[in-house]
Amino acid sequence: MGKSVVFILSAVQDTHALKRIDEFLDQDYTVKVYGFNRSNISVPTGNRFPIEVVGTFTSERNYLSRVPVMFKAMRSIAGRHSRDELFYYFGLDIALMARMFIRNRYIYEECDLLNAYFKTKFISLPLKWYDRRIIKRSVETVLTSDGFRIYHFGDVVPPNVTIIPNKLNPWCFEAHKTHPLRKTVSDTLRIGFVGMIRAKAVYNFVRVFAREFPTYEFHFFGVVSSWTEQQIGLLEQSPNVKFHGRFINPNDLPDIYAGIDLVLATYDTEYENPRFAEPNKLYEAIFYETPIIVSRDTFLADRVQSLNVGFSVDALDDKSVVSLVSSLTADVIKEKKEACKAIPKSESINNNQQFFQKLKSLIG
Repeated sequence: MGKSVVFILSAVQDTHALKRIDEFLDQDYTVKVYGFNRSNISVPTGNRFPIEVVGTFTSERNYLSRVPVMFKAMRSIAGRHSRDELFYYFGLDIALMARMFIRNRYIYEECDLLNAYFKTKFISLPLKWYDRRIIKRSVETVLTSDGFRIYHFGDVVPPNVTIIPNKLNPWCFEAHKTHPLRKTVSDTLRIGFVGMIRAKAVYNFVRVFAREFPTYEFHFFGVVSSWTEQQIGLLEQSPNVKFHGRFINPNDLPDIYAGIDLVLATYDTEYENPRFAEPNKLYEAIFYETPIIVSRDTFLADRVQSLNVGFSVDALDDKSVVSLVSSLTADVIKEKKEACKAIPKSESINNNQQFFQKLKSLIG
């Protein structure tokens, strides 16, 4: 079979998928990459590999409306490759459509529980069944959260499943060696949000925070995705809320985290996916010694509690937000910071050598 893999991306803008393909290149694999373009999002440049766009749709189009575009693309891809080539599918939507036309062996990676976004059970339950079937029939499946393994299989770990949390770029570790983190000192509590700004749980937390704690500061780093102009305007009117705009990841992370005391990472938990996911904000928080605030009653909250590196809150409940922020004394925050510092930096850095060793034993 050789060290060659054909990748199919749900979105060519998916930086997580692009990083995974880079890892295969670092392991001397030859890659061929197909992907679907989101017409309303800019395409990243400077990749180490060409990407052949096989279809285009906007992010706003629902999954069912994308089926004809994906159907046509998969049929075309199937006709270009021999049966002995190995494929790599990012996401359930890609795997489902690809398996209709491509009978090759495949690796499957799941970063989201797609079925959980459908509230209608006659759609979500069959998708959940197919998801497990795709996992079981894969050469290997990568799950980016151990919560996904629990969701699918409980206490069982299938032999063809590898858990690879979305940890930090090795660049962060190298940069830390030459420029260690130096936290700035402030007389006021500073909480930050780092990333794409879209969750209702973030908006409500900041709305309550800005109103009830005018002497504290909240800092946004990133672009607002789905809030209304009215919501943004309301927060912009608060003198203790600052929008800093776009940043370069990972280059700007040391300076961002040096200037905040806590990082907010609350998600909208009415869907199952955020309740089982393990976002990389956990590893950013630990690495940059910044306690994290997460949504209550989630896999992530359990991880934060077990590591003692942050707090949980019902971010959609005003009283819960007020209660948490009121409890954030200097001693309480210091305890969580010390817990972050006690975890070796290397444990927050992406290192998938065991995965590639396992893969080598399976496919050569």
